[in-house]
Amino acid sequence: MSTQPDRPETLPRRNRPQPAPDEAVDPVVPTVRTSEGQPSQVQAPAGSARTTRRGQATVQLGVRVTEDIADLVAAEADRRGISQRAVVEEALRAHLGG
Repeated sequence: MSTQPDRPETLPRRNRPQPAPDEAVDPVVPTVRTSEGQPSQVQAPAGSARTTRRGQATVQLGVRVTEDIADLVAAEADRRGISQRAVVEEALRAHLGG
């Protein structure tokens, strides 16, 4: 049996784990480099988050539909020259009110 420890108490500097250079940066907030090379957070334009052209907030609605319903929506959108989203929104408003 060896008297040498399995792992040294301290690792040489080149082998020590190092934190990532961007460890303190929020990955959701975009950053740009200034002319001095320093990172600077970019501010989103006011009111740009989750709004439509009419200023209404939008919400992701993850709904699965059968192929025949998807075909109906696509055909109606093509016939009327509007988006599939508009077809679904108008159908819901007509059926549920609002």
